[in-house]
Amino acid sequence: TLASEDVTPKAILEAVKKEEFVQALLLSLQLGDQEIIQKVLDLVPEKEVHFAAVSVPKTQLKFLLAGVAEQLETSNRIHFYLSWMKESLSVHSEYVRKEMIVFTPIIRRLQKAALRLQKDLEQLYNENQFKLKFVLGNYDRNDGLENKLEA
Repeated sequence: TLASEDVTPKAILEAVKKEEFVQALLLSLQLGDQEIIQKVLDLVPEKEVHFAAVSVPKTQLKFLLAGVAEQLETSNRIHFYLSWMKESLSVHSEYVRKEMIVFTPIIRRLQKAALRLQKDLEQLYNENQFKLKFVLGNYDRNDGLENKLEA
């Protein structure tokens, strides 16, 4: 681990500029500033999420999951943050189970965010199904009318 004097917002910014996103994430987790953690989480390329999750020390996992929960509640990048949640919990499942008392509030927050997303997506799906049926229904009636007028 780095000495605490090496863990600064400036060091995180330098890692981001070098496109060392996993290093930037690890630094932000050590710094413990949720706003910075969330900004860095958003920068990690999706193809690096698994590697980043594996790289997170167990001692920093609750900060990572809190950042993921916050982003799930506010971000439009649903798949991205669900990937973070899945990878982080899969990689660290034994530790999370062992320390369930510590992780219960964060797990509940993740679950609540995921359920809200499910409800929102279900509502959107139902609305789109209704609109699609309406459009197709109107199209069929207009098509039939055109055929009768042409005959």
